[in-house]
Amino acid sequence: MGRRTRKGNKQNYIFRTTNLVVIYLRVSSDEQARNAYGLESQKSACERFCKERGWTVVAVFCDPGASGWKDIDRPDFMKMMQYVQKNPNVNLVFYDYSRFFRDTLRALSELKKLDKLGILSVSVCNPTIDCRTAAGRTARRDELSKAEDFSDTHSEKQIERMRVSVMERGTFPGKAPLGYANVPYRQKDQPNLVPNEPSFGLVRKSFEMMESGNYGLVACMREMKKLGLRTQYGNEMTAGAFSRLLRNPVYIGKIPSTRYGTQPGIHQPCVSEATFNKVQLVLQGKKPTTSPYQRNRPELPLRRFLRCPECNHSLTGSGVRNRYGRLYHYYWCTCGFVNVSADRAHKEFVELLKSLQTDAPLNKSFVESLRTNWEAKHGDSSIVVTKLTRELGDAQSKREKLILKYIDDDPIIQSSFPELKATLDSRIELLQAQIAESEMARATFDELLIFSQKMPSNLAQLWMEASIDLKQKVQNTLFLGGLLYDPEKGILNTDNRCTFNQLQEFFAGNVHLVDAVGIEPTTCRLRAECSAS
Repeated sequence: MGRRTRKGNKQNYIFRTTNLVVIYLRVSSDEQARNAYGLESQKSACERFCKERGWTVVAVFCDPGASGWKDIDRPDFMKMMQYVQKNPNVNLVFYDYSRFFRDTLRALSELKKLDKLGILSVSVCNPTIDCRTAAGRTARRDELSKAEDFSDTHSEKQIERMRVSVMERGTFPGKAPLGYANVPYRQKDQPNLVPNEPSFGLVRKSFEMMESGNYGLVACMREMKKLGLRTQYGNEMTAGAFSRLLRNPVYIGKIPSTRYGTQPGIHQPCVSEATFNKVQLVLQGKKPTTSPYQRNRPELPLRRFLRCPECNHSLTGSGVRNRYGRLYHYYWCTCGFVNVSADRAHKEFVELLKSLQTDAPLNKSFVESLRTNWEAKHGDSSIVVTKLTRELGDAQSKREKLILKYIDDDPIIQSSFPELKATLDSRIELLQAQIAESEMARATFDELLIFSQKMPSNLAQLWMEASIDLKQKVQNTLFLGGLLYDPEKGILNTDNRCTFNQLQEFFAGNVHLVDAVGIEPTTCRLRAECSAS
């Protein structure tokens, strides 16, 4: 270890004389890897520097893609410091002081540790700086300050370029997301993102499948993987990456920014805003899906559809063989309250479907009557949506003005900016959700009428002959949320969650519902009595 001598309050370190060298290399980005700061360029310069002085390189430590501001992402830097502490009879060579550290105080702290060990630290770009002298250590501090100042200035320029890109030009400030490609050379006021087929079409297909409500997140992802959907780097799509894709507002022509909020862009949207908002409701669980259970067994189509009335958990199912080898299937709950044979549950569910039949189709005049009654009860959705859209535009305008004042360093809002922006963001999110729900309510009513007109004449027969996926889509469409199963009373529908009950709400006396036998509590049988066309 280097000896220290005291003269007044100053410390003079005794440095070793050695021909052994440790080299440290670092780049913080792919861009630096392509220019003079590239790892190979640094290594060649350091090795040439050592060869000219007759030094022998004993170890090389390298941190690719690591920030110069923190050491948590610089594992080789930590290994290098541990190495020289155990083997202090070496010199340390690095390309430039900015490659050693960007933070001046942190860099001086680490260099002081090396000085105490008697290790000579040399920069290839500044070989005249001798850390063994007071003048050299002063020059070293100056170089570190320049490196930090350059980094701060560069960061400010990057922030300003991002502000201009997002706020003024509406262009995307980064690598294009999946489905788009960056335009390297473009004219002013032209988008820097263009659709990139076939991934652009696959992304649109993903939104359309999720909007339909026939697929859950994982099921949709699996179907899209079969069609060839992969990440923008060509890797296999994961559930997390697929979820982030469906939540990215860039696909509706907007530019997301944590600093400036979501701003309108000028690139071509992949899907409509209405589709995007509906998908968000599906992802948040606010819009029920009719997607079948993924771990399907044809013998147990009602698994996770029937629920336990005791604990309200979904029933699972399994097969059991008797001593003669015959296989029997059962639905059961983990709490132990329900354990029923699959044959019995299926028979009761078929009886329930037989009770849900229409005796006559709904004619055009009756459909218009239902539409009028629905609008009288719920209001004209177009008026509601127009009002909410106007309020949304006002809120977005206020947020834009707030951000501009913050950028212009308005002293009035500097301290309260985070709270004000958070309030406006919450208001905007609420209004967008209300608009989506209003549009969805009307769409749901229209779908309900179409269902009532096109409903098969024999649902029970359809269910018994259908594939496992179709069975589950039929039962999930008819009874959103599933049905309870009581060991004594059989199938229950305590929440009255039946598509026919939703129709009854709009029928306004034109349709009569007759009790079905053997279903507790009462489930409806639909008989349409339509007036003559």
